[in-house]
Amino acid sequence: MKSINVDEISLIGLRNENYAELLPEFYQLKKVVENSPWHVHQTVFDHVVKVYEEMEKLLKKSNLSPERKKLLRIATLLHDIAKPDTLITDQEGMARCPGHELLGASRVKNFAQRFCLNELETITVEKIVRYHGFISEMINLILETGKADKYQSLFRETVGEVAEELLLLMHADLLGSDLSKTFPNEFFNRIKLLAQFQ
Repeated sequence: MKSINVDEISLIGLRNENYAELLPEFYQLKKVVENSPWHVHQTVFDHVVKVYEEMEKLLKKSNLSPERKKLLRIATLLHDIAKPDTLITDQEGMARCPGHELLGASRVKNFAQRFCLNELETITVEKIVRYHGFISEMINLILETGKADKYQSLFRETVGEVAEELLLLMHADLLGSDLSKTFPNEFFNRIKLLAQFQ
């Protein structure tokens, strides 16, 4: 199988399906539509491409090493890869994808050869995908309890060396969502709290 250099992946290329041969699972995300305050009739594909676009902007200002940026780009592309298998839509048409982070992390190994990842790099990408929703849960707890120090500390203790990557991914994930339109106050509260994690 051919390999792909994530540094050469472009937004135009993603949208034009230039990587369909190497990443067919990624293009399956076009068939999955979510409807919730975070995603208003948004395909998972459109969401992930938007998150990738926002991540590129954030990485220009980031002090992460080139190697860590590469792994974060890969994790960004794969962070919602398991949503097709976890999507549940209720009777009101609202969607959720319970467990997509854990299931997605278990699939990272399927992409390791395509992205030329060694074992340690694969583990790092798995960890970012596994915990990408965890910071949102910590933010929810801070908003409900006001205990910022406690949950910021628990977040860092739990995720270890990928904390900075997860903060960037959560920021890009928020920017790639529809929350700023549906619930602007919740959106800005989360953006503000993310800055406090820095």
